[in-house]
Amino acid sequence: MAGPEAPRGAAQVDRRAANVALSSEGQRVTLASTTMAEREPFVFGRYRGLVWVCDIKGSSTYLNDPRSALDMEKFLPRMLTVAHGIVEAAGGELIKFTGDGFLAWFPFDLNRDLELAAPAVLDAAWKTTFLINVTQLGLEPARKFQVRHGITYEQDGLLMHNAHPKHPVRDLIGRSVIQAFRLSGLPTRYPNIATVGAIVDAVGEDWAGGTFARREFDPEEIIKHFKGERFGTSSVFLTVPSGGRSRTAAVLDGADDRARDFEERYRRFMASGPEWCRALLQQQMGLLKESL
Repeated sequence: MAGPEAPRGAAQVDRRAANVALSSEGQRVTLASTTMAEREPFVFGRYRGLVWVCDIKGSSTYLNDPRSALDMEKFLPRMLTVAHGIVEAAGGELIKFTGDGFLAWFPFDLNRDLELAAPAVLDAAWKTTFLINVTQLGLEPARKFQVRHGITYEQDGLLMHNAHPKHPVRDLIGRSVIQAFRLSGLPTRYPNIATVGAIVDAVGEDWAGGTFARREFDPEEIIKHFKGERFGTSSVFLTVPSGGRSRTAAVLDGADDRARDFEERYRRFMASGPEWCRALLQQQMGLLKESL
């Protein structure tokens, strides 16, 4: 006589559980497909650089509404594609996609290099906001997408990496990395950038893509936006409305050799992509002509 029927899916769960264990470092290892000898060791290093976190404003609202969830699912792959091109053209590395945005890293060796890196990252963030606001990346969502940016100066970031052929891992942690994530959630004005005093000092409050204003926080706001932690809250700057067509042209066309090099690399990347990338590039060129 057959015994009682096992709950549906129980065999699969047990089989999966039998094939998974924890390594001595606490990592999950699938025993059936890898061994410790096959796993590359993690490499850790301390570096300085700029952190850029880009976040889709109100992403949970899109995902929780069946009418806009599909729009979000179409938008995210395009956003990640464009982000790769913009970040790399600006001289950075896209560390990871965060689900509703991304984390990018712009390392440099010397503190004085901040004056070179800061305008590159700010221009890249400006371009991302502009493209999404104006083109919606070639889509027609029921409700327009917007992005916000948190950009900070990390002086002792911990970069972690392993080169496993099947499951590579790369991440960045640090106090200013956390701060960038929190800044990306602040309400801001176009081009929706929140940053810190060191970066504003490096580019000037009247940067080519906009103007910065210092933001003070009362105790309740520090709890709300920074979980009660005061690190970095005394020197936060937000973009405020200013300029117009002249600023648009300055960033789109490149105000100097560095900006022109960035624009050339970005255009080359987009021109090599699928049809929607090339269409966006043509639309941007048309907007540039209108702004001049």
